Amino acid sequence: SHVALSAVVLAVSGLAAGALQVLGPAIAAESVHPEERGEAIAASGTFRAAALFTAPLAVAGLVVVLPLAPAVALVGAAMTVPAIALRRRTAAPEAFT
Repeated sequence: SHVALSAVVLAVSGLAAGALQVLGPAIAAESVHPEERGEAIAASGTFRAAALFTAPLAVAGLVVVLPLAPAVALVGAAMTVPAIALRRRTAAPEAFT
């Protein structure tokens, strides 16, 4: 039934959010010099909070002009852009100095 599927989706979402809550700051802290750990953890939390705030607003705005599935997909794809840019930056740090 739809109720059981909703319960499973919410449970998986909760587990993923919990993992992100713990692993995100840990990964951020381990990927920088010890003197920069506080700033990295703060930046990680700021980006996560911004995404949690803006993603629903963006989907709500896009639903006015697009069906729900493409709106969610578009916002999800847009949220990966900063991660890709940061990954490229860390892969070639000399290009940004």
